Amino acid sequence: MALKDKISVRDKLDVYIGPSMGYEIGWVSWKDGSIAGLNLGTYGGFIFREYIGVRYFFTPKIAVTAEDCAGLGIINFGICFKF
Repeated sequence: MALKDKISVRDKLDVYIGPSMGYEIGWVSWKDGSIAGLNLGTYGGFIFREYIGVRYFFTPKIAVTAEDCAGLGIINFGICFKF
């Protein structure tokens, strides 16, 4: 490819998407004698969503990761070791 020589990050970057499944747990708080933020239709239950992530490899076996979890968290950061 012609751009491969000009974009050195391309070989070190891994973008991925995938499905995720979990159980959502919500909570409420009391405020002025009433329950603040209570919406019974949205608290608790199994969820099935997608996520998108990216890995940047410093070496062929060590990378840093960032994922947007679409409701299972805001953004996850981490270190990836490839064996």
